[in-house]
Amino acid sequence: PSIQGNEAIGFRSERHSKLIPYLPSSSLILEAFRIIRANIHFITDSRTCKTILLTSSQSGDGKSLISGNLAIAMSMDNRRTIYVDADLRKGNGRNLFHMEKRTGITNYVDGNAPLSKIIQKTEFGNLYYLGAGPLSTNSSELLSKKEMKELLEELKKFFEVIIIDSPPLVVSDAIVLAGLADSCILVADAKATKKKQAVQSMEKLRKVNIHVLGAILNKGKLPEGGEGYYY
Repeated sequence: PSIQGNEAIGFRSERHSKLIPYLPSSSLILEAFRIIRANIHFITDSRTCKTILLTSSQSGDGKSLISGNLAIAMSMDNRRTIYVDADLRKGNGRNLFHMEKRTGITNYVDGNAPLSKIIQKTEFGNLYYLGAGPLSTNSSELLSKKEMKELLEELKKFFEVIIIDSPPLVVSDAIVLAGLADSCILVADAKATKKKQAVQSMEKLRKVNIHVLGAILNKGKLPEGGEGYYY
C-alpha cells in the first residue's frame, strides 16, 4: 500500500528517548535486543511465523517499550517490519513513536479507512507503524470481528515481521488477539510480577494454542548496578 509519512522527527518524551537508536552503541540493552532477535530467528520459521504478539500479566510491565524496541531491532536486520498498537483501550504506541495522526485499527475494522490510509512510516528505516486509532469502549468486540483477522492477513503480504503490542492479560482483548497471532512473548516485570502470575499467564496463552516463544524479564538491574533491562 501507499504509506503515509511522519513529520514528527526527534524525541519529545522519556519513553521515546529509551528507544534503541537513542541509546549508546555499546549499551547492554542494545545487545540484549540483538540476542532476543537472534533467538527468535533461530526458533521460528520466518515464512510461517510473521506475527509476534507481546503481552504481560498486568499493566505497567514495560511491554510497549519492549515491543517498540523489538520492532526496531527487527528492522535493523533489514527486515520490513511493522509495529501494531493493538491496545484499543489505552494504546501507548502513538506516544512512543511520536505519531501525530490518531488513525489505525478501529478506523479499519469499522470500515472507515483502507489499510493504505492507516499505516504510517516511522523515522527508523524499514519500520512502519499501525496505531490503535480512536480509542474504543467495546474493544473486545472490535478485535473479534472478521475484519481484524483480515487486517493481519493483509499485513503479512507487505511485511516480513509484524510486532503486535497487545493489552495485558487482565483484559479479554489479549486472549482474542493471541488467537489471531502466530506466536507470543510474555513480558514480566522483575520487581512486580509474581511467579504465580507468570505461570497463570502462560497457562492462559497455551489454552488458545498459541506458540509461546518465551518470556522477557524487564526492569531488572543491569550488571553494573544501573536500572534498566536485564535478560
